[in-house]
Amino acid sequence: MRTRRLLFPLLLAACGARTALGEGADVDDDGSFVFVDAGVTRDAARLDASRSDASRSDVVLPPPPATCSGPLFSCGMRLRVEEVTLSAGSCFVDTDVDEGNEGRLEFECFGGLATARFGKTVFSGTFDGRDLDLCAGSTYRWADGCDWTSAQRLRGQLATVTNTTLQFDYVESPVPGERGCASPCTARATVRVIP
Repeated sequence: MRTRRLLFPLLLAACGARTALGEGADVDDDGSFVFVDAGVTRDAARLDASRSDASRSDVVLPPPPATCSGPLFSCGMRLRVEEVTLSAGSCFVDTDVDEGNEGRLEFECFGGLATARFGKTVFSGTFDGRDLDLCAGSTYRWADGCDWTSAQRLRGQLATVTNTTLQFDYVESPVPGERGCASPCTARATVRVIP
């Protein structure tokens, strides 16, 4: 027990500072300590944003290389449409999300904006670091003489890239005010994420 009591103060002393607080630090003409950011000269430290007489920030992000495209930390993956199920065999759906088609998913890796493209259909939305939620839409004139509008959604989790699928949903309806239109169609599809 006596050994433990002696060992604790010895360990505590070994962890302590070897110099007095402020020893070896730069001191300004008025006696105050000068704190300099890493890699910034003493003169640049005087322009620190924390000072009232600061004329500019001493922190500047470098411009991205000319070869960069999209937002910083942008991730991308291929998408392939697998199973498509229509509400009726005779349905027309106004989308390029069709069985066998490939698309491209682009998103901010740690969360933010996201887009997916299948042909001319572009989905926009968000990725929160796990859940992806994208939407697209269209307006078109059909053979029944009516103007139609579609709402399309692509969503799912990107928690892992292996064996990940997204869900595609399609609904449509005549534009408000249209009369004598055909019955609306719906569609669902499984979209595989290809790393």
